[in-house]
Parts: sequence; structure tokens; C-alpha cells
Amino acid sequence: MPDSLYKNKPDNLTWKALNLLLDESCVQFNVEPEWGLKFLDEKKLLKRSDSNGIAQFINGTARLHWHQVRNFLTLRKNTDVLEHLTSMMIFKNQFLPTSLRKFFAMFHVPVLGDRTRMDSVLTIFSREFSAQNESVTFDGVSIIAYALVLLSVDQFALAGHIRNKMSKREFIKNTLRALENADAICEKFTSEVGDYYDNVYLLGHIAPEKWD
Repeated sequence: MPDSLYKNKPDNLTWKALNLLLDESCVQFNVEPEWGLKFLDEKKLLKRSDSNGIAQFINGTARLHWHQVRNFLTLRKNTDVLEHLTSMMIFKNQFLPTSLRKFFAMFHVPVLGDRTRMDSVLTIFSREFSAQNESVTFDGVSIIAYALVLLSVDQFALAGHIRNKMSKREFIKNTLRALENADAICEKFTSEVGDYYDNVYLLGHIAPEKWD
């Protein structure tokens, strides 16, 4: 459990009683996330409006079921919690596709048709990745992240949906051109862009679950 919940312990509550309450909050969260958060709010341990506190609760609680966590973080109203959780991830000196896979694993990735939501989550990722890696820019990371999403769709679309799949040469050419047009080209991207293609080609879809 995160330290913040223990710091909020009411004076009239024993440590044993606190642990029992936290256990109960996990049980309720695993049935319905809002029930668990409402329970914590009612016990004055964590306000439902405290998105950073909720992110710490999720990040520091191993007993929460990953499926319910993903369902919770997928909802638009919980975008602030997703943003705080992303800030707790370690992206420094990490391979960009690997970091993007870790990020996408936290929630159900929006369908490509939902451009607003897709832009929103990629903005969260790009902001944090670029903040932790000084050699790249926000715009550059955004372009690479979106290129990897499109490449995944291109490579793993159902048979017949895409006749000519993008080649490695085409991916490199198109991505570098987009980076140059945005004045976001850098040595890291120039040297790694081919590896980004290989990562998707060999390991599969950039998201842990494919879009329908």
C-alpha cells in the first residue's frame, strides 16, 4: 500500500483496523473500482477527487486486479489518474517502443476512429517520455508514437483489409520526413527508426490488445 494512505490514518483508528479497511477497499475495487474508491472516501482515507492519490493507490497496491485497473483507466473521466500514473513510470534511456508497450498495457487502447482520445493518450505518453529523455522533443516522440500505432495497424490488419503492407524502407522514409517537417529530427531517431520497425515486425502489435 502507498505511504500516503497510512499518513492519512485517523487518530482513533488502530493500525490493524486501517489494514482491514484497506483490504476491504481492494476487495470492493476488484468488483467495481468506483466502489473501492467510494469506500476509501467515506472512511476519509482518500478523496475521490484526488487523482494523484488514486494513482499512488493503484501504483502501490499489488492486490488490485489488473483487469479492473485497465477498465478504470480506460474511462475518459479518469484521464488525470492515467496521467499521474504515467509520471511514475521510468522511461529514461529506455527503447521507445518498449516504453510505449508498457504505457499501452495500463488501459484499453482507443480505437483508431476515436482520434480525439488517441491524441489525448499519446500526448500523455509523449510528454512524459520527452521529459525524461532530454535528447528528444515532445513533437518528435509524438510523431514516432503515432507512426508505431499506424505501422501496427498496417502490419496486423485482417487479410484483405490492407493489400500492400508498408515496407521497412517506406516506414523509415515516411517517419524521417515527418520528423524533418516538424523540425524534430535528432540523432537518436535517425539511428533507431529502423529498429522501431523491426520491433513491431518481430514482436507484434505495439498495443497488448489489437483494435477491432
